[in-house]
Amino acid sequence: MYMQKQKSRLPSIFYWLFSGLLLCATTHAQLPRDLKITNFDGSTGFYSRMVRCFLKDDQGFIWIGTADGLYRYDGYTFRNYHKQPNDTNSLPDNNVLQLAAGKDGKIWMGLEKGGVSCFDPATGTFHNYPVRINGKTVPAVISMLLVDHASQVWVGLKQKGLWQLNTLTGTYTAYDRLTDPKRLMPDSKIFSSTTISTAVEGDPGVLWLGTYYGLFRFTTATKELVPIRSQPLQTTVFRDDDFISVAQDGNQLWLGSWAGGLSRYDIQTGQWKNYKVNYAEPKKYTTNIISGIRVRSGKELWISSNDRGLGIFNKQTAQFSFYADDPVHQNDIPAILCYDVATDKHNNIWLMHEWGLTRIQPRESKFRFTEVPVSKTDNKQFYYIRDLVEDEEHIYVATLLADGFHVKNKRTGVDRHFPVKLMPGEEPFLSVFKILKDSKGKVWVVSRDYIYQYDTQQEELVLIDQPAGAQLRKGSNHYSDITEDAKGNIWITSTRNGVFRNDPITGKYAHFYHDPKNKQSLTSNTITAITADSYGRVWIGGPAGMLAFYDPQTQQFSGYAFYSSKNNAEAGNTITALLADRNGMVWAGSDDGLIQIDITKPAPAVVKVYSSQDGLRGDVVYAIRQDWNGTIWFTTNSSLCMVNQRTQRVNSLLLSNDVMKTVADGIYLTVNGNKLQVLTYGGYYSFDPVSLREKEKDSVITITSFRVKDKEYYYQQELKEKGRVRLGATENMFTFEFTVLDFSQSDNRQYAYMLEGFDKDWVNAGSRRYASYTNIPGGNYVFKVKSLDTYGDVNSSVVSIPLHVNVPFYKAWWFILIVAVVITSLLYVFYRFRIEKEREILQLQTKAQTLEKEKTQVQYENLKQHLNPHFLFNSLTSLSSLIRINQKLAGEFLDGMSRIYRYILQSKDSELVPLKDEIRFIQTFISLQKTRFNEGLQVNLRIEEEYMHQKIVPVTLQNLIENAIKHNIVDEETPLVIALFVEDGYLLVKNNLQKKSFVDTSNKQGLDNLLSLYKYLSDRPMLIEEDEHHFTVKIPLI
Repeated sequence: MYMQKQKSRLPSIFYWLFSGLLLCATTHAQLPRDLKITNFDGSTGFYSRMVRCFLKDDQGFIWIGTADGLYRYDGYTFRNYHKQPNDTNSLPDNNVLQLAAGKDGKIWMGLEKGGVSCFDPATGTFHNYPVRINGKTVPAVISMLLVDHASQVWVGLKQKGLWQLNTLTGTYTAYDRLTDPKRLMPDSKIFSSTTISTAVEGDPGVLWLGTYYGLFRFTTATKELVPIRSQPLQTTVFRDDDFISVAQDGNQLWLGSWAGGLSRYDIQTGQWKNYKVNYAEPKKYTTNIISGIRVRSGKELWISSNDRGLGIFNKQTAQFSFYADDPVHQNDIPAILCYDVATDKHNNIWLMHEWGLTRIQPRESKFRFTEVPVSKTDNKQFYYIRDLVEDEEHIYVATLLADGFHVKNKRTGVDRHFPVKLMPGEEPFLSVFKILKDSKGKVWVVSRDYIYQYDTQQEELVLIDQPAGAQLRKGSNHYSDITEDAKGNIWITSTRNGVFRNDPITGKYAHFYHDPKNKQSLTSNTITAITADSYGRVWIGGPAGMLAFYDPQTQQFSGYAFYSSKNNAEAGNTITALLADRNGMVWAGSDDGLIQIDITKPAPAVVKVYSSQDGLRGDVVYAIRQDWNGTIWFTTNSSLCMVNQRTQRVNSLLLSNDVMKTVADGIYLTVNGNKLQVLTYGGYYSFDPVSLREKEKDSVITITSFRVKDKEYYYQQELKEKGRVRLGATENMFTFEFTVLDFSQSDNRQYAYMLEGFDKDWVNAGSRRYASYTNIPGGNYVFKVKSLDTYGDVNSSVVSIPLHVNVPFYKAWWFILIVAVVITSLLYVFYRFRIEKEREILQLQTKAQTLEKEKTQVQYENLKQHLNPHFLFNSLTSLSSLIRINQKLAGEFLDGMSRIYRYILQSKDSELVPLKDEIRFIQTFISLQKTRFNEGLQVNLRIEEEYMHQKIVPVTLQNLIENAIKHNIVDEETPLVIALFVEDGYLLVKNNLQKKSFVDTSNKQGLDNLLSLYKYLSDRPMLIEEDEHHFTVKIPLI
């Protein structure tokens, strides 16, 4: 920080006169006046007031050394690097006094507490070099730091001269040997104890050093150190060569000194020249302090001064000019204690001063304001320009609330105005709305109440014949717009009485208006806009959805239905402006956006409605024009807009940046086609559309940050060595930050990005400067980003960062294969185990079932053995009776018994027999039983032939019938009725219930044995049902 001293006063009146003359002289240097000034403070992310140094690197970043560490600025945000306790990979000292950049992109810093630090942006690492002299670390303040073309690091130590840092060993070597033929005292002693405040490398290997004792030239190859002076050194007198700043401009060195003003040294001729800011006090130590110098152009230098602030030095006139003397900016730009000045590639000025850092952006407006003076006004300075037409000789201007119609002779510059008539009963304000120069050269002037033509020969405004339609209503028609169709007819709209067509040959008018009795008439008499297309149609528009076109074939207006509002088809659809362009489109401005209608087709069709979603700022469109290049321009209440038909977007230019007055009505083309005018109150702004459509130079987009899991990831070195950035499987959440390092138009930048391999298409980020991704699957990707200008066109090369995200081990093919093999093996082992267990269980169940079956069969056999003797006893009893009574029947009975026992013996070894065999057997058995019971036993067999092939357990039916006889009363008066039939695959044996009160030899095991036996022979169980009338046994047929 430079010493602050107060400026002394000289009471001499000569001083004040001289200063006044000097101030007049200094105005020769031209200061930019239209400035955008930004003071950086905590609200912008810059928290330091003590700014020490400033550096622009080759990539475009700005680096700022402060008392609070190192800052990096990318045009939007500041990033701070500062000392971290117990962290060797950080700054050893926060007070950064000097900055320099190497060709490898590394940032070198000179520190107040001694030492040099090097920051590598590619790796995010700091390498610190403490000052070690004779093996000892010394606390030396770094007063100068320079990295030459050969990447050698040169250091100025406060009051210790020039040193070279060996970056490999970390050692410092002093260079102070010199010879000086003009010295009055040993220069070597002076130089070894001097402070080098500033330095610049001229020719490769030649360093120019500005010191307290003047200028020195040091040759790095020979280590030759030579003082460059205009006269021998005298340390006891007031000198001009206490140099604290330097800049090289070709063969000239410009040096700023403490109290010595500005000096120029010609390297070729060796000539010196000194310039004072304050010639009145040339030998005062608190004035003429030039702290910073930057070359502005071949004619001018930017300079900063401790006692005068920021200014310009004109090299041709040798005059200074300071903003401290500018009444416009004297309160915006510090007038004192400015310590250095720098510029960037966008011609912005960066000023370091006692209160921090200020950026000053000179702006060259592309809009030129032309005032239209008037002789009277009804609204003070707020009279409006409503229309403007220009031809080769004249400029015609329509004014509102002023003095009428203006005609300016372009050759003589004479501006004449013509008042217009007012209709009785109307507001007493002169209102001229529209001007038209038709294809025959006639100039038509439309005022609120009357229609005129301007006679260019007589230079008179002529009131022509008026339309007769005014008779439909009292008062003025309130004319609003005018156009010429393809046949030369002149169409004039009104807001009270429809539209009028003037035949230029006959001078007669045709009137089109709303007639409630005629459905073919106009829907409204309020017409606010009109245009004629190349197909001979005339389009008109107005409020409440009024849009119609005149068809020259039918000679009628046809209503065209459009609804720009999706939510309300009746309201919010006022047509405010119309234009038929040269490309077959009609553009309709409404209070809900801009409507594009294709008229090349037989039926006009809406192509698109442009709204705020398409970039439109302000929905109400006031005026539409097409420039010579075919571009559609229109105005809203806040913006000048251009339609990019390629991208179908609206590019809006906020007029507040360039047009200080509000827009009155719209934009209009001049006759030569290369200028547009924005009309406002008091005058109009002219601009060249090409100047707004000029594409910015190809921009270089830069990745400013790459954060993985919200932690900075320095990828550049890895990308350079391996060709891609490799991330772990858990590092699949990351954010890219990017920008174009443009410090003048950063607000207008648009961006698009994509993660190739993840995003299907480019993501339009607008002005957002970051892209975040989460849960990215493992794989190869390429992050791409590009810059778009305000018109949506790409204006930068695409920056690509190849990425590889490791696949989580549990998703890797080998892990999945191993898991699949393990699971398959386990399943196979489990399957084999289950199969084996099931086989063992099945074997046991089979054995158990076999034993149970054998048991059941034994029991059943026992049952049969039990039944056989019982049956035999009963049969023999019946046979003995028959022998005595009926020998023939006894013979038949004996034959039946023989067949029964033969069947029993034959089926003894069979589990199942055909049902037909069992039926044949049971018929024999029934005939024998009827011998005993006669009509007391009735057996009904109703079994269809189709079931006879199915099978049944042998003697089942005999057992069941025998069981029925055994448990029921068999009497001719109350016969036992047994029915045998098939139902649902079951053979039913059903008998009526007339139970005996006592049954001999009933062990109740016969049916149970049958149930068990059928359980093993059939999937369907044997069923036993009993109610109060019947007993039924259902035997599954097998």
